[in-house]
Amino acid sequence: MQETSTPAVVQHDPKRTVSDFLEERFVSDPDHVIFGLPTADGGWSPVSTAEFRAEVVALAKGFISAGVKPGDRVGIICSTRYEWILIDFAMFYAG
Repeated sequence: MQETSTPAVVQHDPKRTVSDFLEERFVSDPDHVIFGLPTADGGWSPVSTAEFRAEVVALAKGFISAGVKPGDRVGIICSTRYEWILIDFAMFYAG
């Protein structure tokens, strides 16, 4: 068997989470199109980093208001889609 390796593009830091990467992108380029959502006519609707972050923060506040606390376990049951990613990030932001 032949083994190959590729150097890491980003240095590993065990204290960082995906929310750190979103915050960095938000600060550096809030207008960057981070997602495209399918439209009814078969096209795509752009979602900027700022728009996505605003939705994440609003949803995280809702989770906190509903009583979700750091360390709580939350299950997401759905197919892979935008809302799944939104909830996942919101849970990171809620703690």
